[in-house]
Amino acid sequence: GLAPARLDGKWGYIDQKGSWALAPTYAGALPPENYDALVVQEGQAIGLIDREGNWRTRPGLQGVPQFYSGRSLMEQGG
Repeated sequence: GLAPARLDGKWGYIDQKGSWALAPTYAGALPPENYDALVVQEGQAIGLIDREGNWRTRPGLQGVPQFYSGRSLMEQGG
């Protein structure tokens, strides 16, 4: 599994061996919820990335998405 980790004020994800799986480039990162998407922060906006670091939902979400059976309910915009 992956875990959020911080280096020089930026967040990324490390693997079980402590190696960077996703480089620390984000303003924030939350622990994985065992789903395909990871929650990260850029500036004041929240976005979702996959486990390779590709954007699933670009930053712009309001609040942290809640996952239910692998799906999330989200609100975009203001």
